[in-house]
Amino acid sequence: MNKSLSSTFLTAAPPSPSSSSSSQSNNTSSFQQNIQRWVAIDNELKNLNEKSKRLRDEKEQLTTGITSYASSNHLWDSNIRISDGNLKFTMKKDYSGLTFSYLDKCLRELINNSEQVDKIMEYIKNKREVKMAPEIKRFMKDDGGV
Repeated sequence: MNKSLSSTFLTAAPPSPSSSSSSQSNNTSSFQQNIQRWVAIDNELKNLNEKSKRLRDEKEQLTTGITSYASSNHLWDSNIRISDGNLKFTMKKDYSGLTFSYLDKCLRELINNSEQVDKIMEYIKNKREVKMAPEIKRFMKDDGGV
C-alpha cells in the first residue's frame, strides 16, 4: 500500500479517545485492504468495459452486414435456426431520448409565448428529484503521453 495514503489516513482521521492503539491499527489495515480491493475491482471493471465495447462494436458491424444481406435476399420473414434457438429479422422503432432541448422545441411549437415556455422549462428542471449518494471518484495519473 502507498505510504502516503497510510500517513494521510492516519493524519486525516483524528484518534478516538476511547479506542486503543491496536484497534486503530487494525481499522487502518482493514481500510487499506478495502482501498486495495476497490482499486483492483475498478481496474477489472475498466478492462471488462473496454472488452465489452469492442465486442459491441464488432457485433454492430456484423449486424450491419447480416441485415444488409437479409434485405438484399428478401429474408425479413425468415427464421434461422441456431444452436440455442432461432434468429428472426425484424424492424424495431428506436425513439430518440427525451431531452430538455427536445421538450423545449416541442413546447415552442405548441405555445407561442416564449416566456411561458421558459417558465415551464424552468419548472420542470427545478422539480426533478435529486438524490445524493456517496461515491468514490478515481483520478488516474497522467502518463505524460499524448
